[in-house]
Amino acid sequence: MIQASVPNVIQNLPDGANAIGLDGSTFSLPNGFYSAGGLASEVQNAIEPVTNVSVTYLTNEGKFLFSRPTTDPNGNFTLTLSSTLATLMGFTSTTAGPSASVANDTPPTTFNLYANNDRYQNTTFLKSDQLVNITADNYVYLDINELNNGRMQQAQKIETNSFSTSASQYNFGPIVMDVSSGGIKHFSETNDYIYGVDFYPPISQLSRVSVRWRKSDGSLINFQGLNENSFMLKITSKFVKDDIALNLRQKAAKPRPIVLIPKQT
Repeated sequence: MIQASVPNVIQNLPDGANAIGLDGSTFSLPNGFYSAGGLASEVQNAIEPVTNVSVTYLTNEGKFLFSRPTTDPNGNFTLTLSSTLATLMGFTSTTAGPSASVANDTPPTTFNLYANNDRYQNTTFLKSDQLVNITADNYVYLDINELNNGRMQQAQKIETNSFSTSASQYNFGPIVMDVSSGGIKHFSETNDYIYGVDFYPPISQLSRVSVRWRKSDGSLINFQGLNENSFMLKITSKFVKDDIALNLRQKAAKPRPIVLIPKQT
């Protein structure tokens, strides 16, 4: 692979419909490629007018905070999230909660975590279980049916004695998408890395190529109108003259004649 240009259109939230359940209501989000701060704002814009729950991305902790005043008649709350949104927002389960509150302490004392903290004071709140993960696929895969590489495997964790996904195997090769969402990755072997495939025995004929771009789960990429993708391949045939000559000599060699000698008496 010499060069390639691929738009980074892989969304980290491709299924925002009915992504949040709260207080008996269901809320949807626009599909898109969200930053942490952008996701916090979009979720709050969707749920706050109905539920009085605000959403904040805590940059110092890498977590999301959902909070509601304790004076709200609906009180504590539990979130129901789609699996994609739960992963993005750092929740280990699609059901998160119920929310909790902290008591304020009167000095002098050793203050407990969150006690007398303006952010949590007089609120019932819920935080992410772990660090948020807003990344989408780090790779796209060039799938050329006539040139796919059966030895190419994606390194992934093993679950129940099997790879968690092996859909990316047998593709021709991966391209690292180290550009921001909406940008175009310009791959070149001089600036990125050298990638090629050796075929043995050699391919006898190549009259056409069938090309697809795939995500790591094997699904086709929808470029959503940003279809300026291209690639350049260099195909080289290598022959070792000595090996070919030896092979031809072996094929052309005739068996030695059999000479019958009468038995001597």
